[in-house]
Amino acid sequence: VSTIRRNVETHEVAAEQQAQQKSAAQSAVIYAQGVQAEQENIVFKVCRKTFDNKQYDHATVSTWISQANEEICNVLQQHNPNFKYLVTMQVMQKKQGGLEG
Repeated sequence: VSTIRRNVETHEVAAEQQAQQKSAAQSAVIYAQGVQAEQENIVFKVCRKTFDNKQYDHATVSTWISQANEEICNVLQQHNPNFKYLVTMQVMQKKQGGLEG
């Protein structure tokens, strides 16, 4: 009887520990409601600052992209350090005849 009682108590303790771990994990979850909109706003602000009123120049576009990507990552990391960010960007010259024209 004492062995059964110990097994039941051990099982109850283990179940309680699992419940506490699950509760801790749930409280550590970051709910991202509204975060996407804030992040998009940050990206648009940086892009406007970097590219607004500039003429396409093949020689400098790679520098603009590098600067914008770095600033976007830095601002996003400062805004919410709980996430990791990867930014990629492609800039194309707008012409009269379509994307490749």
